[in-house]
Amino acid sequence: PQIAKFFGVLALLASLAAPAGAAELVDRVVAVVNGKLITLFDVNTRVADMVQQTQGVALKPDDPRLDDLRRQVLESMITDLVIESEATKLKLTVSETEIDSQIEEIKKKNNLTQQQFVTELAKEGLTLKQFRDKLRVDSIKKRLLGFMVHRKVLVTDDEIRDYYEKNKGSLAAA
Repeated sequence: PQIAKFFGVLALLASLAAPAGAAELVDRVVAVVNGKLITLFDVNTRVADMVQQTQGVALKPDDPRLDDLRRQVLESMITDLVIESEATKLKLTVSETEIDSQIEEIKKKNNLTQQQFVTELAKEGLTLKQFRDKLRVDSIKKRLLGFMVHRKVLVTDDEIRDYYEKNKGSLAAA
């Protein structure tokens, strides 16, 4: 099943590299992740936002870097949906209070008032809501990663016993 998903995503990525003559195509489904659709419009919107945030860098429609950027954005969107799905399965959440605390910490570190903070976000092409959403996703990613690492680093009682038996001579009595 994982291989089939991989080849399905690979085929969808290849379909993004449409010829320049297909410029009239506005929307189509480019990926399906756990029943959720990612459309060409979604990808292009995210790409346009990224290009806008990189002030002074203009990409023409036929620029090959644009195709690479689209592929990277699609991969990122797929990853985000997979992470969201796993976080939902594991019931991982981030509260509004946690987001508020993170924002307060950022403002404090940078010595910013709320208005200055919002102004700085606007310079980056972000609204406060978009920034909060990004913080939420980042926090969930960190929790999911922590969960996955913790699950892999589980030490059994037998492993503890074996270690103790092999090393009891060198372990100091407390």
